[in-house]
Amino acid sequence: MDLDIALHANEPPKPTVRSSIEEKARYEKWGRANRLSLMIMKRSISHTLIGAISKTENAKRFFDDIVEKYKSSEKADAGELMDRLTGMKYDGVGGVREYIMKMVDITARLTELEIPITESFLVHHPLNSLPSQFDQLKTSYNTQKDKWNTNELISICDQEEKRILRGSGGSVNFVSQPNMKGHSSSHNYRRNNKGGNKIKNQKSNGPKPAIKKEINCWFCKKNGHKKFDCHKYKNWLAKNKSGGVQEQAKAK
Repeated sequence: MDLDIALHANEPPKPTVRSSIEEKARYEKWGRANRLSLMIMKRSISHTLIGAISKTENAKRFFDDIVEKYKSSEKADAGELMDRLTGMKYDGVGGVREYIMKMVDITARLTELEIPITESFLVHHPLNSLPSQFDQLKTSYNTQKDKWNTNELISICDQEEKRILRGSGGSVNFVSQPNMKGHSSSHNYRRNNKGGNKIKNQKSNGPKPAIKKEINCWFCKKNGHKKFDCHKYKNWLAKNKSGGVQEQAKAK
């Protein structure tokens, strides 16, 4: 009764010396209910939420502020749940039954947030999100007139998964698409790693040393010196002064 008074009734005017006994008694009763309501609410919520609520000694305003904060939080939660629901892909972990049950749980939480999900969507979306190994089941459902409910979908998909596992010897990769951000399939990893080892080996060899070219003298045809350092060439120049001067001019 005291909580109803504090949360639903406005604060009565403070009594004055001219106030009647009834007015003073009503204000005193409201004050006691207001203090009790504030104490109960502050003990019932987290300190983080209390810090986000405007400071007030009025229980009704305090309660209204909490309601507004939860409304904002619910909108964020609804958006996150919708993203999770529409982005789910079956990877084989835990089995198809558990995978669809996770979707059912998300839709139930969305319904609590006043975002109802139809039974038809809860059948089509999980079925269409399954990998290519379930294509035969998808085709069978799309070509028949009867519609499944969620329980039938879970049961039929579970049976189909067991059939697929028996046909493949109990080992199937249900990941339909590898994550291009680093979580690639084992086949792609081996292929890429092979190339990576090749590059690594090339780098480990290091740069090849420069090949030193041998210096050849075209005059005496011997290695290790140039023509102008050749003794035979200098002797030849001394014997042929005129020809040597011309040769030196060309060299410059």
